Amino acid sequence: MNEQRRTSLTCGVLSALGLSLILLWCTLMGHTPGFMLSSLSLGEWVNARTFWLLGILIISILFVALPHQIAERERSLTYLMPVLSAVGTACFALSFNQDFFDPTVLATAGLAVAGLGYFWFASRYVTMLSKAQGFAMAVWCIVAAFPLRQLASLGLDSFLDPAQQVIVAIALPFLSALFLWAARFVMRDQPIEQTSAADNPTPQNLRQDAPTQSIRHAQSEHDTVIVLVIVGVLLAMVRIFGPSGVWGDSNTTYFDALGRIPAISVLTVCLVLFAQITLLLMAKKPASIRFQLPILVVIAGLFVVVIRAQLGEEPSPLLDSIVQANDPFAHLLFWSAIAAAIPTLDIPENRTIGIPGLVYAASSIIWVVFLRGSAVVETTVILLVVAIVMNRSWFSSLFKRREDDSAETRSTAAGTEDSVSRLTYTITERCREIAAEYGLSPRETEVFMLLAQGRTCSFIQDELVLAESTIKTHMSHIYAKMEVSGRQGMMDLVFGESDRNKG
Repeated sequence: MNEQRRTSLTCGVLSALGLSLILLWCTLMGHTPGFMLSSLSLGEWVNARTFWLLGILIISILFVALPHQIAERERSLTYLMPVLSAVGTACFALSFNQDFFDPTVLATAGLAVAGLGYFWFASRYVTMLSKAQGFAMAVWCIVAAFPLRQLASLGLDSFLDPAQQVIVAIALPFLSALFLWAARFVMRDQPIEQTSAADNPTPQNLRQDAPTQSIRHAQSEHDTVIVLVIVGVLLAMVRIFGPSGVWGDSNTTYFDALGRIPAISVLTVCLVLFAQITLLLMAKKPASIRFQLPILVVIAGLFVVVIRAQLGEEPSPLLDSIVQANDPFAHLLFWSAIAAAIPTLDIPENRTIGIPGLVYAASSIIWVVFLRGSAVVETTVILLVVAIVMNRSWFSSLFKRREDDSAETRSTAAGTEDSVSRLTYTITERCREIAAEYGLSPRETEVFMLLAQGRTCSFIQDELVLAESTIKTHMSHIYAKMEVSGRQGMMDLVFGESDRNKG
């Protein structure tokens, strides 16, 4: 047990350092003097952050549309993404300092590629932590990344000039990739963290549980997807109206009125309290209420933004600090919701990540390009978003009333589902007996059980996240071990043997 804890702690430290490097990379590109010429030159057209967001939007769309294809190419992307990210960073930094290429094209392409790489790296860390270490470790690693980023930024400002900081920014994707590889290497022999069936029922569990649990699981998935959409919108709003949401010469420190070191200490305390009280203490709650408290905290921060806007340029250290703190709170909420959803949703993990990423990037781009305007408009948008989020409970109650009106229909459907569930359970047990008798491997057993339930190859491919060629290979091995010529022979074996046993 001690060895396992040391391994888990090592993985957490490596992941926190790697995540902090990703945050530092974003900070350097968006707010440091070495990249200022490129940011200001693009600013005559549109804020440079728009193209960074475009990169996040592109990879989020790919995550949603092509989750299996990306998963199959995970190893190749692990080597490709650091190179692309470093090249994109260099292109943006050098774009308006050269005459060989069109500066605007070079800058925008570099930003889009870098933004794509940023979201890919962050999602890989969160996915690994959620699957291998569990929700709590993922939360604490994200918490640690923010003060570590601030400390690293303080060190760079103190000891390196702008040109040297550009070189560091170009190297950061490679360093983060190195930490990601090291964390995965440390965890190579550790089992994947499993949540209990009671907390997160899987499709396999649902085939053996009562229909009511299946209905609850479906509702839980629905609530989880809604939370992913909400956290994407909230992060977009916080970044839009916060001090670091626009690239260029803007503030990227938190609690800056205190001085850098005290500010980092206060930031750490605030993040720890936010994580412990609003995220970890609520971790065992149903999906419908699990993230209500942190969402309310971030919404309260948006209301403070509205109040702060009415003061104009008048200094207000307290309100400014709350506005600044809301940025890491929103980031922590965003990635924590993803970490919680990955083992819960019965959809590919890349799609789970892509949904909030797409909402966040699309909302941000639409605002920056089309809607950015006066304080009145900004206040109206914030209040509208808050109203929609807060009325989520009203919509839920509306759907509940409709469900109550159709109770008789649902009862009939539940009875039918109960019969199907019992039949599926019988087939599953029979398949386990046959799998043991013919010496099928664990993966072959999973494929065999789905085939025996009449599932298609495409369904099995989605369910087990395997390539079509891999599924067909497992099928041929299954048929060979059972000495049958195809699926019909396999089904005869399942049901024929079952009939003889009953006789």
